[in-house]
Amino acid sequence: MISIPRTLGILLVVASGCKVSSVEPMTFPATYRPEGAAGAVTVAPACAVVHELDVVDGRSDKSLVGARSIQDKDARSDVLIEGDIEAWLRAAISRGLVQGHFPQEEGADLDLRFELESIQIDEVAYRNSTYEGRVILGVEIVNSTTGDAIWSHRADGVSTNYGRPGNPTNYQETINHALDRAVARALNEPALRDALCAESP
Repeated sequence: MISIPRTLGILLVVASGCKVSSVEPMTFPATYRPEGAAGAVTVAPACAVVHELDVVDGRSDKSLVGARSIQDKDARSDVLIEGDIEAWLRAAISRGLVQGHFPQEEGADLDLRFELESIQIDEVAYRNSTYEGRVILGVEIVNSTTGDAIWSHRADGVSTNYGRPGNPTNYQETINHALDRAVARALNEPALRDALCAESP
């Protein structure tokens, strides 16, 4: 019989993992961190001037964002998010504006308005879990004086991830990755840049 050192034995058990037999509801905090190179925003033209950034969480259910399930089983439970969602959203969009070098001037005539329409994250567990995320944003260019919408659009971002079951970090990585992609898709939209430039002095 081969003798395996106790420490190595523990590592082998951890590495192999155990099948997930149940899924409990999980809640994770809305903490924004950029996810690598995902969601790169290209440099905007100098005429694409923005006065102010406005963000709003337009979801009717502010906490429920998805579901957990077990592979090949019917068991399901909720995935919930908590914290300041608008601050989370603003952090990602502000990063995108800086990355794209969008000119922001106090005297500009147009505001950018982002509305969070949907967050979705689904986890399928077995020994480890796969995670799929999606973020949908509504985007408007608004006259800063009258409040009239000049242009509107929708943008979404999707992501996949893999890791330990029910791990808050995995939820955060998945949803941040999707958010970065949605923001990049919105800010890289040629029609958005054209609309900003058309109204610039």
